[in-house]
Amino acid sequence: MNRASATAQEARVTELAREGAPLTTDFATWISELQREPAATRDARLLAEPHPVSFTQRRVLRLSPLGPADPSLNIVYGVRLLGDLGGDDASVYRALRGALSSIVQRHAIFRTQFEAGAVSADSTTGWRQRVVRSAEVSMDRSGLRALPEKERQQVLQRAVDEEAARPFALGAAPLLRARWFELGDEEHVLVLATHQLVFDGWSFGVLLDELAAQYVATQRQQTLRPD
Repeated sequence: MNRASATAQEARVTELAREGAPLTTDFATWISELQREPAATRDARLLAEPHPVSFTQRRVLRLSPLGPADPSLNIVYGVRLLGDLGGDDASVYRALRGALSSIVQRHAIFRTQFEAGAVSADSTTGWRQRVVRSAEVSMDRSGLRALPEKERQQVLQRAVDEEAARPFALGAAPLLRARWFELGDEEHVLVLATHQLVFDGWSFGVLLDELAAQYVATQRQQTLRPD
C-alpha cells in the first residue's frame, strides 16, 4: 500500500470515529475490552464469539425491502489491466488468486459472515457477525483471446451484470468473489464483487494498492504480515 493511500485511509477512519457512526455502544465496549487483552487471547475471542453488527451495517441491513441478501447491495468493479504481468496465463492466474486469498486472510472483515435476525423498516433484531479462521475466495477464469473485440466486450459486460445480479450467501464468508478474463498477452480484466456489509466505494483504491503489492509478493513466494 503506498503512503498516499495509507494517509487517505487514516483520514477516513479518523472522520468516522469523530462521527461515531461505525460502532454500536456494545460493539465499542467489546473492542475496548479486547484491546486490553493479550494478543493470543484477543485473537481467540475474535474467532470464537459472534458480536453485534455496527451502526453502518444495521443501516445496510435496512436498505432493501427484499432483505440483506438483495443483490442491489452488491458492489461490482471491473478493472482492465494493460501491460506485462510477469508470466504466462496460468502463472499470472495462480499469483493473482493467491494474492486475493492473502488479502482475505489479512483482513478479518473479508472473513466475516452474518447470522440472520429480523429486519424491519426501522430496526434490526438479532443480527450478529462472526469472523471465521479462513475463507476461500472463488475466482473463475476465462480466455477470450479467440473472440472478436465486439464479442469480448459483450462477454465482459454480461459478467459484470451477472455478478451484480447474483446474491451473496451472507452466512458463508468471504463476501468477495472474482472473475478473471484473459484478452491478450498484455490485456486482462478482473471483475470483483463484494457486499456493502463488508465494503464501501472509498476503499476500492486501497484494495487495488494492496492487491498489486500482494501480487508481487506472491510471485516472489512471499507473504505480507497479517493485520
